[in-house]
Amino acid sequence: MTVLYLVRHGETDWNKENRCQGHVDTELNSEGILQAKAVAQRLAAFDIDIIYSSALKRAYTTAEIINRQLSKELIKNKSLNEIDFGEWEGLTFEEMKKLPDYNYDQWRMTPHLATFPGEKSLKKRPGQGYEIC
Repeated sequence: MTVLYLVRHGETDWNKENRCQGHVDTELNSEGILQAKAVAQRLAAFDIDIIYSSALKRAYTTAEIINRQLSKELIKNKSLNEIDFGEWEGLTFEEMKKLPDYNYDQWRMTPHLATFPGEKSLKKRPGQGYEIC
């Protein structure tokens, strides 16, 4: 049986500031590095064959830190990158809530129907991330 473990990237300064990152290629902060090391220690107890990561720095650095503990094949795949939030990227979530075209409820409840100003909707990108192996 195949088992898939999903790991979110460690903290970035933008996470700490509650900013929308999307395609902005932010890096891990010191807390994010510590988080990745902690996950690596926990994952060492599992039989993991391969590691896939987004190409974004925050995710790939997290994967590299984990892989220092596991020593497995590490594959960078752009299909795993975060979606492009268009003009929302860089804004705090409080700033986004004040925008006239902000549709948080739609984004959280029906993400496949959500649109983002300056970027195409998820509906127009079917299957992103599905074919990674």
